[in-house]
Amino acid sequence: MYVLDMHCHILPGVDDGAKDEAMSMEMLGIAYSQGIRKMILTPHYYVGKNKYKAVDFRRIFSDFAPKANIKYPDLELYLGNEIYYTKGALDEVRAGNICTMADTKYVLIEFSPRVSYNELYGAVREFVQGRYRPVIAHVERYQCLTRQLDRIAELTENGAYLQMNADSMTGSMFDGQTKWCRKLVTEGYISVIGTDAHNLDDRAPYVQQTIEWMRKKLDAESMEMMLHGNGELMLENKYL
Repeated sequence: MYVLDMHCHILPGVDDGAKDEAMSMEMLGIAYSQGIRKMILTPHYYVGKNKYKAVDFRRIFSDFAPKANIKYPDLELYLGNEIYYTKGALDEVRAGNICTMADTKYVLIEFSPRVSYNELYGAVREFVQGRYRPVIAHVERYQCLTRQLDRIAELTENGAYLQMNADSMTGSMFDGQTKWCRKLVTEGYISVIGTDAHNLDDRAPYVQQTIEWMRKKLDAESMEMMLHGNGELMLENKYL
């Protein structure tokens, strides 16, 4: 069963992820060894602070992707951005300065870990009303959502999709945060996973330990949809 990684920082030299092309290729090698066969490269975008805009990301991607394809011919790469939500983010997307996920209506959005629920919910509504489909990056990080299943449900009912980092499910069974993440997965709230890979060490694109846990806890269909089925629908710009 292959994996579609919805969130990683492997595009070389553009953010705090891969520092250069050599590191990017090594990170792709790890991802490939883990069974990842499709990846959306999602460099950070901070409104008003970014050195690079969509035109730059596309140029760098168009240079890097063919080289990656030579080394890993069955590894498909796509381009997106991880958008740090702030006022004006939607306007930047509309202006074409930010990459949506593989040129679809899906957008990957992150927030401050201490974001208020009102701000997070308002951002979801803003993007939905703007005719985009917001994917909340590493949903497990936000304090306003931790152990708040009613808020999780409200977000998904109002058009948000939830991405969880793969390694968030693999902590100790006695750890409260790990238990919370596993609950979100087993109860069907997580649409897609991502590695959120930034480097070759503590934030490398490993997923096999997560897959082993999922095999024990999920039925085959749910597991398949989370690992790549929902991601494929996103790449086709279809609703989940």
